[in-house]
Amino acid sequence: MKKMSRLESNHLAVDIFEQGGIWKTENTDRKLLVEIVGLRVAELGMIVLDVRALEGKPFMRTIDYGDGYKKRFRSEYSSRLPEYLTPIDKTE
Repeated sequence: MKKMSRLESNHLAVDIFEQGGIWKTENTDRKLLVEIVGLRVAELGMIVLDVRALEGKPFMRTIDYGDGYKKRFRSEYSSRLPEYLTPIDKTE
């Protein structure tokens, strides 16, 4: 993965979203197949892709209610920067 400027990253995110399909990403040293379900603007104008895992619930999410109370749960949804997504080969 090469270092990208914000503009290059945003263009790549839009291209990936328009292409759609199944993509590969890493999550704690595991390779996961994900599908693109959304596109949104995050902090500092970065565009991130919302993805859904094809198998199971491999992502951990946290909701902070304040006063030291946090809820952690497993989810099939996560957000990824476009440079962390790679297309899958047809032979896989």
